[in-house]
Amino acid sequence: MRKSHQFILLSLAIFGLNSEPTLAAEKRDLCICQTGTSPSNEIKFFKLGCKTWSMTQSCGEKITISLDDSIEDVLADRPNVKSVKLGYVGHWSSSRETNEFIEEKVLPSVKKYKVYFDIHNSACSAMNDPYDVRTFLKGLGKDARYIHMYGYQAISTGGWDPILPGKNNFWSAVNGNSLEVQFPNCKEFEKKQCMGMFQSKEEGVCYDQKDEKFVTLKCIETTRKVYRQNANGRGMSQVNQTRFEWVKQLPELFYEAKPDTLTRVVVFDLDTEESSMHEVRIELEANQEIPSEEIRYANIQIKKRVMISRIQDLNDEEYERQYEDIHNMSNEEILKKGKDIDVVIKQDEVIRIPGIQAVFEKYEILGRPYPLMKKIVINRKEGEDYIKRVNQDARYKFSDF
Repeated sequence: MRKSHQFILLSLAIFGLNSEPTLAAEKRDLCICQTGTSPSNEIKFFKLGCKTWSMTQSCGEKITISLDDSIEDVLADRPNVKSVKLGYVGHWSSSRETNEFIEEKVLPSVKKYKVYFDIHNSACSAMNDPYDVRTFLKGLGKDARYIHMYGYQAISTGGWDPILPGKNNFWSAVNGNSLEVQFPNCKEFEKKQCMGMFQSKEEGVCYDQKDEKFVTLKCIETTRKVYRQNANGRGMSQVNQTRFEWVKQLPELFYEAKPDTLTRVVVFDLDTEESSMHEVRIELEANQEIPSEEIRYANIQIKKRVMISRIQDLNDEEYERQYEDIHNMSNEEILKKGKDIDVVIKQDEVIRIPGIQAVFEKYEILGRPYPLMKKIVINRKEGEDYIKRVNQDARYKFSDF
């Protein structure tokens, strides 16, 4: 990376926290701005960025701490704080780092003090995979409701965005209470100028309200015809204008044909006449025996779910304590404590899955392929039913990854 680009990205890290609304806009009890810790020669600039960010916030108290400092210690001296606006100035790498940050820096305070955190991380790529953040928050159980996460999917321009051409802060957010993943309306970015100097080939996901689907926009170089006044001041001439824009990526078509197949379906569940919400389903080749590790896995999952369902009626404090105990149990402990929970095979049969022929549109959403049915070429009723199930599964996985 050229020196000039390094300087620009450093500037964005410093002034990157004051341009976008948060998920919860009401006044907070406490504003905490954390500064990055490396490289050490940039820390003074990070502190300057935190000072600038704090001036734009509405909080009862505002403080700046290092990323290495403990938020839990800060709250220990402020027992009346119930909500925190948490900003960050420094460098970042990905959503995976965001998950680690929440687990190490935020979650201990949530568990101990039940404080709500409105996290606004405008560092580059802090939300490059919001579904990964959603999956992480979902795993926190009831603690997730205390956390709102907002950040950018790609390299961003942060606080510089209002004075720069185009739209550069491609945001996304996750509401920890509802576990809803939020994306911008595509109108906000599509065909708007992006910063090709350092955003070239960067991508972001948005929602196309007209077509009612999610699409990927990429920052690429485009050429268009514009009119410019002639040098002599007389008349106008049409010339080519080249610039970088957020452009919708066309779906890739692919064909699929499958022969009839035989599949062994095994369903594990509780030893009761009624079906339950605890079943575990596995699919095997028609002549394949059930692997012992699959039997063990089904036992552990069902027993764990039943143990959690047994504490649903407890008050919040006791529920959270016992939930945490169950969550931290080893597999051996779960099997031992749940020895009174009888798990059996409720269904074991070989089914025929009809062969299909179809044309799919393949969308690469956040690096993952999502097949959406476009045209079906098939005559058999069973095949049509199977196609519908495949299509529904694709939509389900897309909306609830």
